[in-house]
Amino acid sequence: MAELVYGWVGGTTATAARFTVCTTDASQVRVAVSSTPDMAGAVRSTPQTPDGRGLSKHEVTGLPPSTAQYWAVEVDGAALPGTGRFRTLPVPGTRADFGFCFSGDRVQHSDHVVYDRIRAMDPLQFLFLGDLHYDDVDSADQAAYDLRHRTALSTPRYARLIREVPTVHTWDNHDFTGNGGWSGSPGAQAVRRSLLDHGTFYPLAGEQLHYTWVVGRCRFIMLDTRGGRTRPTDPDGTGKSLLGPAQKQWYLDLLRKASEPVIFVVESFPHRGGTEDRWKGYRTEFDEINAFVNALDVGARMVLLSADMHVVAADDGRNSRIGAMELVAAPLDQTSGGGGSTWQIGPITPAAGTGQFGHVQVTDAGTTITVTFTGYDHNGTVLATLAKEFPVTDQRPTPRTTPRARVEDGWFDAPVLAGTESGAGAELTAARMWTWQGEDWG
Repeated sequence: MAELVYGWVGGTTATAARFTVCTTDASQVRVAVSSTPDMAGAVRSTPQTPDGRGLSKHEVTGLPPSTAQYWAVEVDGAALPGTGRFRTLPVPGTRADFGFCFSGDRVQHSDHVVYDRIRAMDPLQFLFLGDLHYDDVDSADQAAYDLRHRTALSTPRYARLIREVPTVHTWDNHDFTGNGGWSGSPGAQAVRRSLLDHGTFYPLAGEQLHYTWVVGRCRFIMLDTRGGRTRPTDPDGTGKSLLGPAQKQWYLDLLRKASEPVIFVVESFPHRGGTEDRWKGYRTEFDEINAFVNALDVGARMVLLSADMHVVAADDGRNSRIGAMELVAAPLDQTSGGGGSTWQIGPITPAAGTGQFGHVQVTDAGTTITVTFTGYDHNGTVLATLAKEFPVTDQRPTPRTTPRARVEDGWFDAPVLAGTESGAGAELTAARMWTWQGEDWG
């Protein structure tokens, strides 16, 4: 008898949604989508034959923007129990109020009530920011990753969350190939294939797990901080890269061209020094990217989202090297952690057994867009709140021709940007520096 192991809705746009379905004992699988829970007048995907692991991929198009939808999995013409739901996105470039949740870091068999809390908030999307499990597998055997992905995605509460809230996903160290993992790790290609098979993603911008999407007048950029990096033990320098050359070029070009008033940049870990396995080990590239952002004056439009630190922390940009709002929320279901550097709020470390996540409310008033962050625990207790208002003007970045660099407050000279490599023009030779109050590279 056919059963639904899990169904993951994601890749939502104003008119479409993508689905990954895992079933047992099914010969033909399709997805039905309707604007009513009784599935009346449903539109259906093209039937697919599941692979040997029970996996099939589906897409439904032609849906109306900003509308609630329900979806069901049909096997051989009969609907399986477990209806999902989602909401299509607003038309890109139009005013829209919306909310989303984000967090990361969970054990493989996690069935924590925090997933019910997130689902009950009915967010437009849930951004999972890495460490779906902590097994640190590094093997060329894809089956080792298949087992862990299937197990983690089918725990009852998490399976219901990804069925009822469109989920956007990335990996981090523990569910990639472990600490010190890089693009040349034995398991790098196997884990990539397995995750793409089991997950639902927006169209990728390259060989790595980086992509972008737009909600209303806000752009989201998902960075892959694992799959393209060079060997972490190499000496720091211009040839050492955390993002990988292709992704870095794509990211800088995207920042240069982005016209949205608010840009959410999603990284698996905070945009600060941290450990050698984070940006601290790739300082030359970190400085290059920050100098590029400062030269374009785009940092004030950015909101950085991350997990990994196992805390809740928030800053409106006063302690940021690029003047960007930065928000951290974790863990979903892991041990408590700590956080270095200076934050406006936090770091707030959870008690043992506590699940934490962030909710972001975007309010578009026409001439301004307000981003309001609230950090929660699994009981619904508010841990932190922070809001920032972003003006809506002509947001096309214009490179400065008169650089403003300084060395006060312990700063060093800004690195020179190679304009032909960044795509921003040779006039970008230095960058404005902010008073950075909290970063510790030691």
